[in-house]
Amino acid sequence: MATRDAAARYVLKDEAGFKIASAEKRIISFDSQTKIGRETLSSFSSYQSISSRLAGSHTY
Repeated sequence: MATRDAAARYVLKDEAGFKIASAEKRIISFDSQTKIGRETLSSFSSYQSISSRLAGSHTY
């Protein structure tokens, strides 16, 4: 099994552009024959409560 180090970062935003959540995923090993990689989620942050409070405090 070949090993390699790679990271992917994801950011999820709502319609108003507020950040809802972000995550960083790191691939720690990858099998080139079966195309199966083992992944670990190194960090995850949720901002939904903050954006909900901000959206709720404004009147349009």
